[in-house]
Amino acid sequence: MKHRDIKPPQEKGASSDIIKTIHLKSSGQAKEHFKIVKKRLLNVSDWHNVSKNPSARFILTNSKGEEVFRDAKKGDMFKIKIPAPGPAAGDGFDWVKIHSIKNEIDKDTDSEFLAMIVKPAKNPRGDTISPAHFFDDKASSTFIVNRTGKTISAEVHGRNENPNVKQTGITDTIRNAVVALGAMLGFSKIQWEGLAKGLVSEDERE
Repeated sequence: MKHRDIKPPQEKGASSDIIKTIHLKSSGQAKEHFKIVKKRLLNVSDWHNVSKNPSARFILTNSKGEEVFRDAKKGDMFKIKIPAPGPAAGDGFDWVKIHSIKNEIDKDTDSEFLAMIVKPAKNPRGDTISPAHFFDDKASSTFIVNRTGKTISAEVHGRNENPNVKQTGITDTIRNAVVALGAMLGFSKIQWEGLAKGLVSEDERE
C-alpha cells in the first residue's frame, strides 16, 4: 500500500494538506535520519518542542486517559491544550484517539513510511456522548513521514472537518463552533506546518 492511500477520503467539510520535504546527500544518510524522524512522530508529548510552536500542547495517554511516557501505539489517545478555552466535556482538553499506525518498508523502491491516523474522541474519563473536540467524529488527521531514496517528507492531512455542535451543551457548542472556524480558517495550518517542518528537520536535538 502506498502511503498516499492511507488517509481517509474527503466527503464533507473542510480539508487540508501540508507537506514538508528535505533532500539529503545519500540514501544511507536519509535512512539514518529517518529513524529520528519516525521517533519524533511517535513521541507525541514532545510535538510542541519539535514544532517550536508553543501554541498547542499534546499529551499522550492510554485508552483510559492516563498519561504515558513512551511511543504512541494504536488505541492510545492524546489530549490537546490549545490557546483557547477547552471544552467542559474534555475537562479543558480536546481529545483524539489513534485509530491506526502503519509502518511499511519497500526495499525494491528504496522507500519506507510511517503513518498515524487520529480522530476526535470522547473524554475517556467523562460520560458525554459527543467527542470532546471542536470537530465532530467524522473528522480525521493523518500524519505521515516518508522516505524515498534521499528524500524525506512529513505530511499532515485533515479530512471531513466539521464543527462539533451536536449534543454538546450550549457552552461547548459555542466554543466548538468558534474554535473550529478558527481552525478551518488557518489556525490548524500554522500548527501543522510547524510540526511537519520540525519532524523532518536535520536538527538532531533529542
